[in-house]
Amino acid sequence: MKLFDFLKRNPEKTPDKATPIVEYLDMEQTLKRTKERFKCVTAVLERQNKPCIYEFHTTSKGVPVLLCIDAFATEIEIYNLNTNPDAECRLKVKAETTGEVIRIVQITGGMRMGHGRLAVSRLVQHCTNTGVKRLECTFMATSDETAEIFSYFFTKIGFHVFNAERNVWVAHYHVEPSKNVSKQ
Repeated sequence: MKLFDFLKRNPEKTPDKATPIVEYLDMEQTLKRTKERFKCVTAVLERQNKPCIYEFHTTSKGVPVLLCIDAFATEIEIYNLNTNPDAECRLKVKAETTGEVIRIVQITGGMRMGHGRLAVSRLVQHCTNTGVKRLECTFMATSDETAEIFSYFFTKIGFHVFNAERNVWVAHYHVEPSKNVSKQ
């Protein structure tokens, strides 16, 4: 039983009816998980030295995370909220804006738990909302295995990936403009 549901329920009028032990164990686990998440969020908020936008999401693999997005949406940090009391950053994406193009210049971390997909989709959303027409990433792949991993990742999200030079790969994404963006 979820903690919120537990708190919302009306107590039975008969004092003879005891609450099963299972409900108490569920509540205890929920409280422990909530405490761990709160500890992680508090640690992240204490460390940030710049204005950020904070968002709570769940990755495609079901992991609850906290996103810290800088004011220009060019730096995204993702923190797991489960079993991460020290608030270690699990993935960081940095990008640069050049006219109508945003270039991803750094991706560090990642655990194949949906963090990268979430960060890049958040960048795509920013591009859509601000009228940026293209999102790009150039990456080095010194082995076929690395090239395959990165190529698969970007292709899965909707990027067009091609091999520009020997070990250099380019991924680009054409952003559809949002209907909410005013044309200037």
